[in-house]
Amino acid sequence: PFDMSELEQNLITYIQPTKKGGRGFSYLQFTDSDSYKETQLLFGASTRVSQNLCLGINLKQMGLRIDGYGEASKLGIDAGGLYEISPKIKIGLAGFNLNHPLDAEKSYNVGLCIRPILNLLIAIDLEKTERFNSEIKIGQEFWITNNLCLRAGLKKHTVTQPALGLGILTGTIEFDYSCVFHPDLGATHLYSFTMWF
Repeated sequence: PFDMSELEQNLITYIQPTKKGGRGFSYLQFTDSDSYKETQLLFGASTRVSQNLCLGINLKQMGLRIDGYGEASKLGIDAGGLYEISPKIKIGLAGFNLNHPLDAEKSYNVGLCIRPILNLLIAIDLEKTERFNSEIKIGQEFWITNNLCLRAGLKKHTVTQPALGLGILTGTIEFDYSCVFHPDLGATHLYSFTMWF
């Protein structure tokens, strides 16, 4: 993150679709030269409660260790829903850290997803964290071919911090790259590999 070699973040995720939704888990680790470490082991589940409505919940074991200060862990809870207004329009609502694990702040997101044409996706997200003003994020994904897509995003009041990315799909393997620019701290590069089976 921010082109700082001492910072490292890694994530691994597995998702298993079911007849009415899905189940999955992930493990996230963020470290700072081994003196600071955050971990998160998450289990998530979703279910389709009607033709247009899906609901989901995450249970996550969050851990924090700081050299010289000790360590702590606590169970966190997220919940959300997704409603399909039409095949081209979806709206979602999610709440994160609903029980204040490790004093993490609650946050709420409302999102709108629009697909005006088959190969173009536009997403608008409103995020509100307890101690901060709400923030609007806008992003788009455009598939140039069946194997290549381009992505771009902006936050309101942070037009100097755009995010750019691309996705490459070859058979059952997908590679994604994104870069988030910061005017003072440098850029953050994110890479991910996905295998579908």
